[in-house]
Amino acid sequence: MQPLPFESRGQISNLRPTAIKSGDNVGHPRGVLMRMRGATGTADGRCLIGSMIATFALVRVWLHINPNADLNVGPYNVHHLFTGVVILTACGLPAVIGDREGPMRRALVAGFGIGLSLVLDEWLYLIVTDGSNAAYVGLSSLVGGATMVGVACLYAAWLSRRS
Repeated sequence: MQPLPFESRGQISNLRPTAIKSGDNVGHPRGVLMRMRGATGTADGRCLIGSMIATFALVRVWLHINPNADLNVGPYNVHHLFTGVVILTACGLPAVIGDREGPMRRALVAGFGIGLSLVLDEWLYLIVTDGSNAAYVGLSSLVGGATMVGVACLYAAWLSRRS
């Protein structure tokens, strides 16, 4: 009997689905078998891109409505760059190291996208401006943040298509 495409030496080596070409004869009644990597990769990509865009839009709208909404911890002003790093680390490490599937994986991917969006938005803002609240609502900050998040989304889309 011919081994299934996701089997390696009699062991199931990867339980992430990818669509097998319809011409592949794997004995499935409909002629199509799902291996997990491709389907998960595409869904992960959409989740990542959606969470980055939504986070960027929500943060920008919120901080344009409330430009002086600062997060202060004692005498320190905590920019959303630092919050993003914490979220990125908290979600990225278990997503990369763990073997979670389903809703937990989707939550980790979304959290990674949220953290990445916060980091990329604030990173360029802190480089090209004086770091003030007034500078954050300026055009250079908006264009820079949108460019960085946009490039990350394009890269994520490209990677998602390759999986």
